[in-house]
Amino acid sequence: MNLTAQERTTMMQQILRRENGALAEFVIELAEFDRLEQYLDMGYRSLWEFCRRELGLSERAIYYRIAAAREIQKSPELANHIRDGRLCVTTLAMLTRILTKENAAAVVAEAAGKSKREVERMIARLDRKGSAEPSPGKVRTEVLGENVFAKYMTVDTEFEELLGAARDALSHSKPGASEVDILKEGLRRIIKDAAKRKGVVDKPRKDRQTTDGNIPRSVRREVWKRDEGKCQWRTADGKICGATYQIEFHHRQDQSKGGLGSSENIMLLCKVHNDFAARLSYGEDAMKAIRQAGRSRARKDTQPEPAAQLDAS
Repeated sequence: MNLTAQERTTMMQQILRRENGALAEFVIELAEFDRLEQYLDMGYRSLWEFCRRELGLSERAIYYRIAAAREIQKSPELANHIRDGRLCVTTLAMLTRILTKENAAAVVAEAAGKSKREVERMIARLDRKGSAEPSPGKVRTEVLGENVFAKYMTVDTEFEELLGAARDALSHSKPGASEVDILKEGLRRIIKDAAKRKGVVDKPRKDRQTTDGNIPRSVRREVWKRDEGKCQWRTADGKICGATYQIEFHHRQDQSKGGLGSSENIMLLCKVHNDFAARLSYGEDAMKAIRQAGRSRARKDTQPEPAAQLDAS
């Protein structure tokens, strides 16, 4: 196609407008999908996992699109700024740190057409929280190589004291250990202790009733090894959830409906999918009532005893 430079420029501008419009529509749909938690209906424990496994997006693309979708849930008019090109998804994701309903129009207008570096400087100027002392616990990870990462952390005095005490405790078995070596040793012991609590050890104790209802220790060990410590909830891509965070034992047939504590009836689910399974089984209203009762008991347990009772003791 023999086009002049101006004709080709016009064609690319038209394509770009269509691309912006399509991206805005995608983010709007993603926002509604997130609001309704429909990723659970597809078998995924989070919107992030849905985007990664079902849509095949990269981690960077997921981050920007989810951040933009959640901001659009709060301020739907922002979608128009993406459609007309005043705002790109990346910039909107960056602005979530400072955007409010009150300042959205002014902030978006100022950010329009700016480079990433210019937007970063604008955020630093407008972010009042950023001028305060950084709060401990913030961690940023960068991939430096296939097996090498850089972590940037903000820590407090307690962390430094614990690290020093751990170095002293390991001074005989690991003299001269680096901070990384000390943290690795601590992580290994946490994992070993968690396995011990689950009964996944070489010399298990005899069966006894546990806090997991009618699930004997031998069954818990068998199920944990069989399911490899991973959530077994089936997802839309034909695989399993596979999460290893907040794993719980789940009765395929509910205990209240006669379900036994046998290995055939027990499977591992993450907390999200275990809760979702309960909502499917008992209904949302029933689960809300159960959670409310649990919160009431927790508040009651944390209340101090009356003075009269304390005096009597």
